[in-house]
Amino acid sequence: KPHPPVIVQGLNDLKIRDGDSATLECRVEGNPEPSVVWFREASLIQATPDFMQFHEGDTYTLSIREVFPEDTGRYTMVAKNPYGTATCSTEIMVE
Repeated sequence: KPHPPVIVQGLNDLKIRDGDSATLECRVEGNPEPSVVWFREASLIQATPDFMQFHEGDTYTLSIREVFPEDTGRYTMVAKNPYGTATCSTEIMVE
């Protein structure tokens, strides 16, 4: 039966070394399947080779190829379907 997106498993805060890669993973259930966008602070993250976005089943992933100090901040995933919206956030600290 149709229902709004629900975060099944949220994001973990990450501490990453400068130049390492980062993977943010969030599990979301919704019916119909939600559309998902990612933000850093208030900026929409466009899918690029450096910021790859994909999903398999109910797992949505943002993969950052190389993390720099300016990538520090709050990352938020927003999942939306006609019945509602769910968000989960994490802080990335670059050391």
